[in-house]
Amino acid sequence: PEAFNALLKTLEEPPLHTIFVLATTEAHRIPATIISRCQRFDFRRIPPDKMVEKLREVSSKEGIKVEEEALKAIALQAEGSLRDALVYLEQLQFYSDGEVTPQDVLALLGKTPLTILVQLVTSLKEGDLSSLLSQTESLFSDGTDFRQLTRDLLEFLHQMVLALSSTGKGALFLLPEACEVAQGFDLPKLLAYLDILEETNREMRYTENERLTFELALIRMIKWSGQTPALLEARLNALEEKLEKIMAQGSLSSSRRKKVAAETSSSSEKEEVKAPSIDVEKVKRLWPLVMSSVKKKKISTYALLLECTPARLEGNRLVLSFKPTAEFHRREMEK
Repeated sequence: PEAFNALLKTLEEPPLHTIFVLATTEAHRIPATIISRCQRFDFRRIPPDKMVEKLREVSSKEGIKVEEEALKAIALQAEGSLRDALVYLEQLQFYSDGEVTPQDVLALLGKTPLTILVQLVTSLKEGDLSSLLSQTESLFSDGTDFRQLTRDLLEFLHQMVLALSSTGKGALFLLPEACEVAQGFDLPKLLAYLDILEETNREMRYTENERLTFELALIRMIKWSGQTPALLEARLNALEEKLEKIMAQGSLSSSRRKKVAAETSSSSEKEEVKAPSIDVEKVKRLWPLVMSSVKKKKISTYALLLECTPARLEGNRLVLSFKPTAEFHRREMEK
């Protein structure tokens, strides 16, 4: 604020030979006294069609041979920044052999070929887990970066969502492959897949085995049945409430006791319902719900807990076991 106040006097009486250009990505932090003395221009992302038009013009003037699909690939990768697009074009001029192709763009930027993404999504659609694991084995042998693969698959699924939703109708540069393979999917499933991959992308920052993390994400996607952690937690809470009500009644009716005794092969008609004991195996089964709740409360704690598993119970105390390589995470959790 003090610096802006010092600048204000100069702006009120600017030297005749001087033009001030203020550039910021946080215009809301500039005092109104400064903004009122400026002409304001808000720069936005350049649409893909305008980007391609400019790239086509530049490549023509510079004598760079570029396929039309390659121009579209560059425009998509630049995400609205013409500066980035021109840098990619310049690099591709020296990288390619004669004419820039879409394959050159993928190779230079480290992107996953569309054929691989289509194969993965097709196997997901068909519920073919064996094929998915076979593909990841092949990708691992080829030295694939699974973090980049996860990000590319996220982008591809996003394209599929746009293809199925009203938002995507008439959208520019929807990949034909994404539009085609999206047929047969429903939006809730695709949105669930996006959530799983987003979580996986975050987890990969803290894991040493990116391939395993990616494979677990594929298994979660293929096994997805419409149940989210929140829904499962709600059902669990409802069941616990019912159990507490039963326990509050003290005992069941005589006829009910007989039925329970018959079902459990018990010889005692006076046996009362007891609360289920909590053991470490039950904790392990419910651990995903615990992690989901922790993530909502504090993401940093969630990241530390990714490196451990429930080991045993000592009374009311849960003992967590950290991997040998997660000494830092253990120390932070102990704090």
